[in-house]
Amino acid sequence: MTYRGVISHGNIVLADGPQLPDGTVVEVRPVEPSPLSLADHEAFGIWVDRTDIEDSSALAQTLRRQVESRG
Repeated sequence: MTYRGVISHGNIVLADGPQLPDGTVVEVRPVEPSPLSLADHEAFGIWVDRTDIEDSSALAQTLRRQVESRG
């Protein structure tokens, strides 16, 4: 059985795992964090329901030009 956890102040804290009794022998190996994709970002798909935005790339370019012209 495998449990996941994190190191906190030098101790292993199991996430949603049972409390193992003192003296339990365990094996520990670091897990490389998986890289996040753009789709994992909380803002991904924020405009999906917008019917007034046909081309988000064109909108972004327009907004950039507006910001640059304010300077």
